[in-house]
Amino acid sequence: MPASLSGIAIALTGASSFASRPLLFALLRRQPSQLVLCDTLDRLAELQPQLLPWCEQQGITTGLQWWSQESPAALPDLNGIQCLIHGDSVRSEALLQTNSCAAVRRNIQTCWTPLDALPESGVPLVVLSSHLAAQRQGVAGSSLAAAEALVAQWAACHPSCPVQVWRLPAAFDPQATRAATASSPAESWLRERLAEVFIDQLLRAAFAQAGLQLIAAEPELSFDRPLLQGQPLAEAVEWPRQPLQIWLEHIAEPLARYDNPVVREALEGLWT
Repeated sequence: MPASLSGIAIALTGASSFASRPLLFALLRRQPSQLVLCDTLDRLAELQPQLLPWCEQQGITTGLQWWSQESPAALPDLNGIQCLIHGDSVRSEALLQTNSCAAVRRNIQTCWTPLDALPESGVPLVVLSSHLAAQRQGVAGSSLAAAEALVAQWAACHPSCPVQVWRLPAAFDPQATRAATASSPAESWLRERLAEVFIDQLLRAAFAQAGLQLIAAEPELSFDRPLLQGQPLAEAVEWPRQPLQIWLEHIAEPLARYDNPVVREALEGLWT
């Protein structure tokens, strides 16, 4: 049986995404007292009829709260929440190549929403990133690496606020050439196993109280060594060529005008 999250309340943004769902089920198996699921209204409406019967079958009594990200408040009330997991990002390079503005909005700008809320609430934050950020290639890798840099920059200015970045491996990325539900059994098993290990890491770290960390899966997984490796966030994150705030101001107009080629070129130029 997995370790219990009894008495713990957790909020998860992007709850219905391909990367977040394995973590969502791993969290539910540990029966937190409350789990606030944040996503768009249509995605929550799709997730609810799948999740509620599964919880009933498993005998899970976690109190589920559904929060639409389209509501006036960007985040639910964090009072009483012990951990905020931010998984509202897009990882599909095929999708982002045709919509680079979405990469900036979803992968970079939405990171500011939980960061703005943390100093007052004191809630530990876990940001879900991707192995793509390590290469900083393409629209997905460039935007996710920029999000990591934003988090690292913010964390350096708020050392008392516990933050972790989880760099999820390829098993958590949607396949560009086929539906996510058509993934092979081996891929599904690996996602589930890694999700359990990541949530165990959350428990061991006392909800990120251990410091500012980047946690990543080993490049080559095996059973005879730990699945995860960690290092200080400041050492793990690569910094772009120019300050991100200045860069965001520079692309504000083309982003507002939905000028994807300009935004894509600017994204890739951050790291070259």
